Amino acid sequence: MGVRDLRGRRNGGADHDEREALEELVGRLEARLIARESGLAARERDLHAAIAELRGAQAASARREAALARRERALDARVAMVTRRELDLARWAADLEAREREAAQAAPEPEPSAAPRAESYNLVTLERLVESRAAEFPDRADEWASYLYFLREHASADGSLPESLDGLIGEAFAEIVF
Repeated sequence: MGVRDLRGRRNGGADHDEREALEELVGRLEARLIARESGLAARERDLHAAIAELRGAQAASARREAALARRERALDARVAMVTRRELDLARWAADLEAREREAAQAAPEPEPSAAPRAESYNLVTLERLVESRAAEFPDRADEWASYLYFLREHASADGSLPESLDGLIGEAFAEIVF
């Protein structure tokens, strides 16, 4: 074995060591890449799950908003109907009051011996009548409820109503008052 042979072995040994070091380095890099790939795959699964959860929450929120919008439209319609009824009732009451003033101006003063009316209408009695007979007149029940609401402002503590409303009450509740 000559010097050349020793050098070749040394060079061959160094090449071999370098190859082993490179292979070891490549192996470590491949292991890190595999670990990163699995980490990225796990993050991707988590992201897909989060996206699905968000989409579900958005759909639930959209359903709730649609339900709220339906309720709001129904309430708006109900408010508009009640407002129309209140306006009609107020116009009717104003018209009645004007007619009563005209009648009072045109009618002579009653004589002191004239008998007072027997009894005034009573809000509590009207409410009971409406409650007990509303099923017989379902198309009038809401209207009667509106009238009762308006009449509460004019009732005394015992429920009696002023005589000035007798005409209104007789006409509005004609089906159930005797």
